[in-house]
Amino acid sequence: MMQVVQEVRTGRTRVRTIPDPLAGPGQVVVGTTASLISAGTERYVVDLAKKSLVGKARARPDQVRRVLEKVRQEGLLTTFTQVMAKLDEPMPLGYSSSGVVLECGRGVQEFKLATELPAQARMPASSACPGTSVRESRTA
Repeated sequence: MMQVVQEVRTGRTRVRTIPDPLAGPGQVVVGTTASLISAGTERYVVDLAKKSLVGKARARPDQVRRVLEKVRQEGLLTTFTQVMAKLDEPMPLGYSSSGVVLECGRGVQEFKLATELPAQARMPASSACPGTSVRESRTA
């Protein structure tokens, strides 16, 4: 399955291949028929990723406060390691899609196979290209 991601450290946008999702308990797998990458939300993420580390800090003072609090609680080295790991973690772009249910996990009764529905991907498989699957969390 293909996924559009933003590399936070480098500012590079790319498409990567990820494993097809499986429907866990209370979840459905949705075969995407249409998807949207929001110009406003995603532009903000892309613009932020292209900034220097100082630029990122200036743009997100709320995150700077969280990092400083973490330094006080866990120490500088631990916090630095975690922040660098977070910057190396690609951020999926896109979260709005629609499609049909391909698989229902244990306990799902609200949806049946081939049910058409909108999906807001909150799982790692967001930004799927049309014709692929999006793992959508639903309460059974």
